[in-house]
Amino acid sequence: KSWDYPAPTRVAQVLKTLYPEICEQVDAKVLDLGCGTGMSGEALAEIGAAGGCGYTGFDISQKSLDLANAKGMYDTIIKGNLERALPVESNSFSAVISVGVLSYVRSFELLFPEICRVMKPKGLFVFTHRTELWRDDVGGCFSQAEKLTLSQGWECVSIGEPEPYMPLNPDVNESSKTIRILAYRKN
Repeated sequence: KSWDYPAPTRVAQVLKTLYPEICEQVDAKVLDLGCGTGMSGEALAEIGAAGGCGYTGFDISQKSLDLANAKGMYDTIIKGNLERALPVESNSFSAVISVGVLSYVRSFELLFPEICRVMKPKGLFVFTHRTELWRDDVGGCFSQAEKLTLSQGWECVSIGEPEPYMPLNPDVNESSKTIRILAYRKN
């Protein structure tokens, strides 16, 4: 937060804008992929997504999951790897978010279909990705998203303009990076 990290709040805002019912559905469930210490869970709670309950945090780091769990933001936490099958039931989440994580993923041919699998029909996936990685299709991120669009798995509903990633980071190489916020809705 000290580096003015706007991404968790911005993703929550985009989720609420594109899926306003998420704040009214008492049975809604949101999966936070790469939840880290729970900043995105806090942002979801602030907008009232899923009636303030029904959050699942997923991360590869047990230390981060312990910190997130201590905040009480998540009903469930799962330790796992985004480059393997997601250990959750099919059609079980109203929305999936991922903030500041996908730049570390290289197996989008596995991850994106898995996200589509775990979302309920009409579920929404809102995520950030670094502008240059999306543009240059690093790891197949763009082409795999398009492949799912063409196969009728999901549809692109929003590709945001580039915006600051961590504008107050003292490292100029980091503070100059930009992200896009993207959203796909399961068919």
